[in-house]
Amino acid sequence: MANLFQFGKHASNPFKQIKTGSQDKPYEGKTYPTYFKFKGKDPGHELSREAHINMRCRIAFETDAVNDYLSRSIDPGTFTLFVLDGEERRQAKDLGFASNVNLQNGIASLSVKFSEACKVADKLKFVAVVYDATQAQSFENTFSILLQKAAEPSGGKGDRQKTSE
Repeated sequence: MANLFQFGKHASNPFKQIKTGSQDKPYEGKTYPTYFKFKGKDPGHELSREAHINMRCRIAFETDAVNDYLSRSIDPGTFTLFVLDGEERRQAKDLGFASNVNLQNGIASLSVKFSEACKVADKLKFVAVVYDATQAQSFENTFSILLQKAAEPSGGKGDRQKTSE
């Protein structure tokens, strides 16, 4: 050890505490977004995923909109999910799909529950449309999902295991 410090070198602390939260500035979104796209992807990118038929599929978007953009009482934005059948768009909710979107600090999380009419190996194509009265053109994000066989939930059964003392 003495040889290490003799020449002015130092050993870094592998357990160094990093201050978190104190230097982070709060998220400041825009009243009306300038982008709404898949998280980590360029605008216009078409996303392709696989999902288990019995599980919800989650898709993450990023935006610069304020947290209440989709839920405020005055001039809210709308998020509509469509199923594409060729060139025809049909609202997903009308076809038995359940979906909801949560927007928090620039991340919009879409959760989709598949229709009872869906079958394993179906390839579904969706378009998520975000619009408000100030936009000349809506934000559109297209994604496809290939349905896989049902999966067992990975969560526990809720039973606690006793530890021996």
